[in-house]
Amino acid sequence: MKKFILILGLLYTSIFAYGQPEAPKTIKKIETTSVKYQANTNTCWSYSTTSMIESECLRKTGATFDLSEMFIARNLFIEKAKRYIKSEGKTLFEAGGLGHDALYGIINYGAIPEEFYPSDLAIMNSDKSKEQLEDILKVYLQNCLLQKPVAPDWSDHFIVILDSALGTPPKRFFYQGKEYTPIIFANDVLKIRMEDYITLTSFVHHPYYENFALEIPDNYLLSGNYYNVPVSELVRQTRNAISGGYSVVADMDVTNNGWNCRKFGFALYLKERPVSLKNGDIKEEPASQQVRQELFESKATNDDHLIHLVGLAESKKGKKFFILKDSGGKNYGPFEGFDYVSENYFIINTLSILLPKAALSAELLKLMEDGAK
Repeated sequence: MKKFILILGLLYTSIFAYGQPEAPKTIKKIETTSVKYQANTNTCWSYSTTSMIESECLRKTGATFDLSEMFIARNLFIEKAKRYIKSEGKTLFEAGGLGHDALYGIINYGAIPEEFYPSDLAIMNSDKSKEQLEDILKVYLQNCLLQKPVAPDWSDHFIVILDSALGTPPKRFFYQGKEYTPIIFANDVLKIRMEDYITLTSFVHHPYYENFALEIPDNYLLSGNYYNVPVSELVRQTRNAISGGYSVVADMDVTNNGWNCRKFGFALYLKERPVSLKNGDIKEEPASQQVRQELFESKATNDDHLIHLVGLAESKKGKKFFILKDSGGKNYGPFEGFDYVSENYFIINTLSILLPKAALSAELLKLMEDGAK
């Protein structure tokens, strides 16, 4: 009882000391579906991208969808396993991924509403177990490679292990009175096409206004469709997209001292982690293309987490922020799963963005078209 009272006292002291941070004024907020909880599944890439697709459906048709993130993650596990076996264990095998991985999964395997393939089992297993699914699956694959030749039915056993942890997806399901396969649902209802989306990045070790394959571990597909622009253009396109009603998936570093969303709801470009934070109007470190490049090449900046950018905000002193929707659940941070990323933080720590191609400015689209000729 004394220990319980002590904990309550510490919590009260913490709340009294820090208080509730003040949110910047919302300038633009895109309609979104509810905040989800990904637990320890390491599938932020699927959660953020499905969230963007759900917002796109709301924008285009007003229809609300709750898509299964774990169905997409399950199918990418299968793709990664195939590549791992073919490369004799030389390619990446883990739960992490990128926005274009989620699109690839939808194009090749389809999509399912959450009600037909819920995430509950995956979340429960990831929260209660010290050994995560990716580790169990990787051990199985490594054991397969010890046998020469590799057993022809290795993938059958792999899928049994996978489905025991996530559940077996239906081959067909009825939705709003009509029967679908996952592929038909993705094509006819969601109308997902890979060519409708684009990934932008900004690094000086490749020419601007050209595509290249970004050198990060999670780019396991070796996608060369990262379109390179100056960082000022990356910021401009992101702001313009959101202003025009399009949301954006951002691949970010969230392990540095500036990321304080869980405690304060803000990501600011800071050298030292703040002890308290009332709002985002504190002085940040200067952000530039050069500093961004240096931190990337020194591996200080990593692709830790994908999040869904859904709005624009501004502080009392005029500092600009992006509003993010995270997949840590409603209890993540003081703003119920929504947080605020300053432009300086975005410049330094955003490795790339994924967004609908229709959101790009006419000038950038023309540059891309001219370059493709």
